[in-house]
Amino acid sequence: FFFVDGDFLCRSCVMDLLEDLDHLQLLSLKSKVCTELENHLGEGDADMAEFIIDLAEGKTLRAFCDAILTEDPDFSRELAQKLYEIISKMKPAQKPSAPKADKLGSAPKSPPGGDHAKPEAGKRAHGREETD
Repeated sequence: FFFVDGDFLCRSCVMDLLEDLDHLQLLSLKSKVCTELENHLGEGDADMAEFIIDLAEGKTLRAFCDAILTEDPDFSRELAQKLYEIISKMKPAQKPSAPKADKLGSAPKSPPGGDHAKPEAGKRAHGREETD
């Protein structure tokens, strides 16, 4: 459990908030790439922005520029460099993958009551007795 603004939040709730934040960061990145495309090419297509963001995944600047110029020879190297810089600065960091399924193919189970279970009456999240 995490204590935020006087309330306890379960781990899964915090993870959901972090996923939402990552999603917003990706939307912001896509918007920025679309703006750059609009400024340089006269059109900012969301699908093209996503393609370019995916194309940059795991590549060095040189490899990205080579890949984008292979896809579209009319693309300027300067624009490719600018897009790579934006993507590398704004893209959320990769997180470790989700827990692997066990041998029977089912995901690990949550404790009884799940992560959303509230502490027992009279106890705090860390098992200490509350005192008045």
